Amino acid sequence: MLSNLFKKDLAGIYFSSKGIVLVQQSAGRIKNHLSLPYPSGREQAASIVSDDIFDVFKNNDIEMTAFLQKAIRDSKIDTSNIVVALPPKDLIIRFFEMPNIPRAEVLAGINFEMKKYIPFKLEELAYDFQFRIKQKANIIEVVLCGIKQDPLDKYVKLFKQLNLDPIAFEPGLFSLFRLLFIKSKIASQQSYCVLEFDQKEANILIVEKGFPYFTRDIKLVPQAGAVRSQDEFDAVLFRLINEVRVSLDYYKRQFLKKDIDEMLIISGKAFSGWVDHFSKELGLKVNFIALNELLKIKDIHDDVLSDSAKAFGAALRIERPSLVTLNLWKAKDKAEKASSLALTGVSGVNVGEMVLSFLQESRSAIIKGLIIGALIVSAGYLSGSSKVFPLEKELAAASIKQPPLLPGIDLSGLEGVLASERNFIEKDRDYRSFIQGYTFFYKKLFLLPRLLPKGVWIDKLTYSYMPPSLKLSCYSYSDDKRVTSENINNFIMKLKQSNELTDEFSVIDLKSYRETSAEGIYYMQFDVQFEKAATVSR
Repeated sequence: MLSNLFKKDLAGIYFSSKGIVLVQQSAGRIKNHLSLPYPSGREQAASIVSDDIFDVFKNNDIEMTAFLQKAIRDSKIDTSNIVVALPPKDLIIRFFEMPNIPRAEVLAGINFEMKKYIPFKLEELAYDFQFRIKQKANIIEVVLCGIKQDPLDKYVKLFKQLNLDPIAFEPGLFSLFRLLFIKSKIASQQSYCVLEFDQKEANILIVEKGFPYFTRDIKLVPQAGAVRSQDEFDAVLFRLINEVRVSLDYYKRQFLKKDIDEMLIISGKAFSGWVDHFSKELGLKVNFIALNELLKIKDIHDDVLSDSAKAFGAALRIERPSLVTLNLWKAKDKAEKASSLALTGVSGVNVGEMVLSFLQESRSAIIKGLIIGALIVSAGYLSGSSKVFPLEKELAAASIKQPPLLPGIDLSGLEGVLASERNFIEKDRDYRSFIQGYTFFYKKLFLLPRLLPKGVWIDKLTYSYMPPSLKLSCYSYSDDKRVTSENINNFIMKLKQSNELTDEFSVIDLKSYRETSAEGIYYMQFDVQFEKAATVSR
């Protein structure tokens, strides 16, 4: 990941129902661009309108590979690093809020909450999320994205055949959001309703202060073709206004939000006259962004403006990595690494991307800081050396005159020596008493392995001497969840029935338990507390 820090070239790719778009950017500008429609002569392509390239080239992998090889060759991209902007067909995008919990528990809390919003087993999905903590509202806002593992594996296999290295897979609408943000069309402290459309499909995105809340994709034309007559244009306009109205109502009810600050309509120049209709019907401040002017690509057809914007936004991922950290590629691996390292308070689990973001966005400041720091250290060293050298000579001379130093011994006289002896005797007595007080501890530990039921193990223990207390952090696992719980109860019962333990600890209790997982395996984590009766908190 960090090897790409100083690489400015990255390519974005987007698949749509019209074809494929490739955009390579360098220093935030388009370097190479190609939009290539699917072969019109194919009998199957003529009958299938899909944004899934595997449907278009169904049962014809050789032709699909040849088509993509030609696209890469004609686009003249000179980098193998790509970001894939995925169409909405296979994606699951959910937004939810949860109570603000301690940072150490955020990742576990999100993993627990998102099970309510995903209609599939998590083992079948490649998913990722990012979140932000709103301290004033005392909530955590989460955006979650997932895709079934099978189509993602198909994409990865396809790019491997093309000798391309996919850096990330992300929703195409979020790629467009990145483009608008980088081009200063969206302010970080305002809320927006973004409507992006062409003659075949539309997308709605609601953003509040740089965080996406709501998405919706709409098919405007059910069959191949485009809107032509004035009646068809009016019908599309009327439908889009209603779709935006419904989306805003849902957003306000679901998240209890106020009105948005501004609506952005993003399309080709031909639709710029629709602004007044939306403003009048919805009562919003509406601005129009012409994709022709935003992209500034020569000889580009209006039909592929939207697709090109998404591919360009994907290619800009390296310019602002922290804006959209969602990455469905290897997301599970990163989640497990983040969990095992107890990395908390991070937006989602993309720790590497956040480090890259900080270095990328603060590169000039870091370089200046290093230079200034080096100058300060050099000046301090030269100034300090001139003062320290004379003092070192004085210290060496004074050390020769002093008698040998014995820590803790007063050599000023006989009484001082006797007082030092009494002090050492008292310390020795206290030390021996302390050691003897610990004797029972290691002996009690030998009892624990014999009391553990099958499927229960101890991960960590914590012992306190004053007052005496012992805490065990344990795990329990079984294929049967009922057996998992029974094993915990059996272990607690055996501990309480042990005379050796109850002689020392009068209170043995199960303090907490919770479900957790690793590599798709679910198990219970629980804590057992041993205390003297007098130390029990009330």
